[in-house]
Amino acid sequence: MAGKFWEKEKTMGEVKTGTGKKYVVSRNERKEQVYISFKEWWETDDGNWAPSKKQGINVPIELMEEMLPMVNDAFIEFYEETGDEFDIGEAALREY
Repeated sequence: MAGKFWEKEKTMGEVKTGTGKKYVVSRNERKEQVYISFKEWWETDDGNWAPSKKQGINVPIELMEEMLPMVNDAFIEFYEETGDEFDIGEAALREY
């Protein structure tokens, strides 16, 4: 039986879609490298959650500083283009 891949794992949060799926963001460590991980999970017939067979993405923490403004810009651009209103509240991206 294979051991755990991550030496440390901490779930930072999750978003359920209401369609038997959820997306989980976690902070993981392996060989002294820290990653922010994004993974899709699905609800099994017995009500448990299992990771999807999709790879997910693991971003080295040092790249997140460069990527967060891009995510923020994409988010803002989407709402500007669609004209949708939103109350980002506690989910607001901080200025870095």
